[in-house]
Amino acid sequence: HSDGDDVPLYEPENEIELIMVHQRALNLSKEIYRRGVGKRIAVDVALKLIDFNYEEFERMTEPEQWEKINRGFEAAQTKTDRKKVAKAVAEWADANCVAAHYGHFIDYFCSEDFGLKAGKSVLDNEHREWLNNDYGINFVKLADLPAILS
Repeated sequence: HSDGDDVPLYEPENEIELIMVHQRALNLSKEIYRRGVGKRIAVDVALKLIDFNYEEFERMTEPEQWEKINRGFEAAQTKTDRKKVAKAVAEWADANCVAAHYGHFIDYFCSEDFGLKAGKSVLDNEHREWLNNDYGINFVKLADLPAILS
């Protein structure tokens, strides 16, 4: 389906619908964070690198939080610490992708990544099951797509 005509994509019809899409994605992002994956892993890595208390971080304004996260990432001086930051940011990006799919009413999330190297991940089996059960997100592999799209 190279022209895309056979696969309808969700497009908000007006600003209110667009706001709803963003709110759905934001709400799921917050739930993912509460479960300790996605952005939360990046926050934990950043705060550990600058030896900053998480409870104090939670009481800060959003701009102050961003400043702490940036300071934490910039504090990664060793190769090991930079790898930790890179993995944490990759996990955060995975979570944002899942939330964006959900926000835009995309029924399937296609990924061969099961978060095995990450340890705890939004893409691990536990979180896939939660996202499927609570949010109706269907995780599929690339090989599954032809049957789904036909």
